[in-house]
Amino acid sequence: MLKLISLKGTTKGEDIFHAVENSLCENNLDLEIISGISTDGAPAMVGKEKGAIKLLIDKIESTRKTNNFWKRDDLFIIHCLIHQQNLCSQVLSMNHVMQVVIKTVNYIRSHALPHRQFKEFLKELDSEYGDVVYFSHVRWLSRGKCLKRFYELRHEIDLFMNDKQKPVLELSNDEWLLDLCFLVDIVEKLNQLNISLQGKDNLIIDSCNYINAFQKKLLLFEFQLKNNNVQHFPLLNELKNSKHIDSIKYAQEIRKLIAAFESRFTNLDKYKKIFEVYSSPFHTDVNSAPEYLQMELIDLQCNNELKHIFETSKSKIDFYNINITKEHFPNLRNLAQKFVSAFGSTYTCESFFSKMKFAKDKSRTNLTDENLQHQLRCANTSIYIDLKKLSERVEKQISH
Repeated sequence: MLKLISLKGTTKGEDIFHAVENSLCENNLDLEIISGISTDGAPAMVGKEKGAIKLLIDKIESTRKTNNFWKRDDLFIIHCLIHQQNLCSQVLSMNHVMQVVIKTVNYIRSHALPHRQFKEFLKELDSEYGDVVYFSHVRWLSRGKCLKRFYELRHEIDLFMNDKQKPVLELSNDEWLLDLCFLVDIVEKLNQLNISLQGKDNLIIDSCNYINAFQKKLLLFEFQLKNNNVQHFPLLNELKNSKHIDSIKYAQEIRKLIAAFESRFTNLDKYKKIFEVYSSPFHTDVNSAPEYLQMELIDLQCNNELKHIFETSKSKIDFYNINITKEHFPNLRNLAQKFVSAFGSTYTCESFFSKMKFAKDKSRTNLTDENLQHQLRCANTSIYIDLKKLSERVEKQISH
């Protein structure tokens, strides 16, 4: 269960550390139970001297018990994978496309009269869509949605802007349109990765697997684009026969993405061995595994019955929970618990703030039956609602 803790005054690393420490003490929890820390990469969290993470690790090492439960190498310290993936996507040098799209969309959406006229114009043309979509830097997925809607309404936008004496000349430029197609295609793939990294049920190893798979896909895209193969870029592929495509230029953009992913996610390499122990305990090399796990791995790999159960099991979590007992495999079981409890992103925290923001929405003051039911459906279990007082207020409003 999540708990919000207010930080009054400063929000330095020491303040965050003391807030976490006090919260654990209030709930009678030991610092050694921490399996991972997912941050937004802020200096207050990751500072080398006085960052909250550094202070937490120092505190654990100074007070830890003489057992094998806590190993520093097993503590997953992750800069939110979703945040890093979004930062990687910003290296694409396609500003000449985004500026035109944003300027055009803002003209249509930011002025009441043109906005109404544009929506009526789309109705008259019986368009599939009723409006364009705003772009927001804060909303990570909005760039892909904005670009895709702009591309699909490009003909309607061209006609409308010409009628308004504000022509978008780029819409008649083949090279610019190809750049738009490429940007729509690659941002769509980045958005798919972003969505796959979200979700409260994602294990840290699942998120890392998605990242590794996408990096390999980028290498494939680069190789194919260098050979004028645009098969994995649907919009570019549609125009392949009618327009000349400078695919080398797009291969260079993919190379920028590859470099960004390699730079930002290189810290995941140090977890590869421990990831392999969890995901493939029967095939991992015992010699390369951490020493405190080696004896248990040998016992496990020599147990044919457990090997068969592992290979036929639908869920690794169930396998470790049911078959890897504390009596026979205490360290492997503790490792599995760390994987299940560690977070690869701040998604859970962000979604919780969204629920809190919704609770303060203006619709909360309109206590009709419909709004009340809507809030009850959407409210998170972490947000406590006094139903009795709420119902009394509804009855008072109805009586008035």
